[in-house]
Amino acid sequence: MQSSAAKSAGTSGRAPSRVGKKGVTFYLEPDAVKQLRSLGLDEDQTLQALMIEAVNMLFKSRGKAETAK
Repeated sequence: MQSSAAKSAGTSGRAPSRVGKKGVTFYLEPDAVKQLRSLGLDEDQTLQALMIEAVNMLFKSRGKAETAK
């Protein structure tokens, strides 16, 4: 159920940083998740930032525009 603030703003109650974006779920081995989190801590980066970097690197390696933001 939407809050009255979300209704008046015309949003679904999503965080502003998520408006206009779609979620993507994928699965990793537990050791890979642990390593990814550790990398984020070591570099003071969020998992979101690391995954955007990874997706853009994949796009670039395939000759596609780096469109993830």
